[in-house]
Amino acid sequence: MNSDSFSFLVRAAVFVFGVPVSLIFGIWLWRRMRLALRTGVAVGMSRAEYRKDQMPGLYWLTVSLQAVNIVACSLICFALLILPILGLDRGRIGGRAVSEIAALSAASDSYKADFGDYPAGANAAIFKALTGENSKQKVYFEPNKNQISSQGEVVDPWGTPYRFYRSGDVLNIRTAGANRKFGDQDDVVAE
Repeated sequence: MNSDSFSFLVRAAVFVFGVPVSLIFGIWLWRRMRLALRTGVAVGMSRAEYRKDQMPGLYWLTVSLQAVNIVACSLICFALLILPILGLDRGRIGGRAVSEIAALSAASDSYKADFGDYPAGANAAIFKALTGENSKQKVYFEPNKNQISSQGEVVDPWGTPYRFYRSGDVLNIRTAGANRKFGDQDDVVAE
């Protein structure tokens, strides 16, 4: 199981179990807060122990804490469910791009150690050489299904093909980043 599958399972579990539990807990807190406002009795205390007119500071502290709990549950649900759906968890995807580039770089270096030079050609040709279509039939890189485009190129987490280019005796690998435009600040490069 790769990290994307695990991440999906965690989010699904949070959605299936976390949202109903948070809603039930929030409704329970809301009802208790309404009861406290109406009767002057705090959660977990009897009327004799606690009345609004006897301890007004403690009463409002309890009501405030209940409201904070409701807001906290709502924010946690928002952070776990809505932000990934909107694509605002880009740091995780950027980290995946860095690890993919590192794996491609290591595979290219192993290929060079066996053949004396880096694989030649564009993205698709290099990808084929690293995945076993070479004279030794040796596999240096095993991609996930989502790393292969319909043209047979290896792509970054945003779906843009990686760029492989030589700089002297070094093979550089570059991704365009989240905006899918090469040559700006969000490019990720391995040299």
